[in-house]
Amino acid sequence: MADLMLVKDEVTDLYKKSEFIFLGPDENTADLMDSAALMLKNKGYEYWKSFTTGKSITYGGIPHDIYGMTTMSVRAYVDGIREKLGLVEE
Repeated sequence: MADLMLVKDEVTDLYKKSEFIFLGPDENTADLMDSAALMLKNKGYEYWKSFTTGKSITYGGIPHDIYGMTTMSVRAYVDGIREKLGLVEE
């Protein structure tokens, strides 16, 4: 997808504007978000920092797995509350 959205000489650009494409991570892809953004940066995509959510703070992201934005992190959040309150998981 990234290769298709980057303007190349052999592609006719009828829109004549930079395109902004945004993706959010799906289950079990959080560890791929840094790589996706950096790949686009290396290819010269102007909006590489905005391409994905969920990447690490180092690259301007909000890590979904830390801040409760995916199923895995919601589970981690619940486990943290359970541990803090001393509740037994049953």
